[in-house]
Amino acid sequence: MCKLCNTANCGWCDALCASCAPQPTVAAAMLYVQAVRLSQLWLLRCSMCKLCATANCGCWTLDVQAVQHSQLWLAQGRVHAEQAEYGEALGCWNKALCCDPDNAVLLEEIAQVYLELGLDFEALQAAARATRVAPQMVEAYLTLGRAQLNFGEPQLALGSLEKVLELQPGHPEASEEINHVRVVALKQKRGAEGMRAFVS
Repeated sequence: MCKLCNTANCGWCDALCASCAPQPTVAAAMLYVQAVRLSQLWLLRCSMCKLCATANCGCWTLDVQAVQHSQLWLAQGRVHAEQAEYGEALGCWNKALCCDPDNAVLLEEIAQVYLELGLDFEALQAAARATRVAPQMVEAYLTLGRAQLNFGEPQLALGSLEKVLELQPGHPEASEEINHVRVVALKQKRGAEGMRAFVS
């Protein structure tokens, strides 16, 4: 009987370390199951817990390649982000980024949290990096556009939202936001032209 899902012959049981006596918590177990599913690797070992940095805490820990560790930290960071614990989420995601620096999904989620914290430049950097890693990623361009607008670059933001609609015509959020961005970009352009006329 599998200790994680209580299902006989699920395929996970054989990978569990037989020497582990403590049962994992449900939350920890689900995170590890998600990571194992994504990686398609079933190697589990008991050691220092990579979630709480405590030996023999009762959590099941992974001893797999860097990508698997990245998925683990990504999942834990999402738990923190959903509870508005943004500092903790960034801590997890920065560790994930060390393991998997070209993870566009991770970079985009980091950018979203920076926006929540009002760190617009950092959000812009993370989102821009996500678009370079994954040039077809719609959500990365959407987040980039929002960061550019917040940072005072409506013309760039307009270009990013237009890219969203190019990749996914009719995207609801981009369609709703782009008119406002156009207005802001036009006001900025007129203001710049007026300033040049005044100076000349």
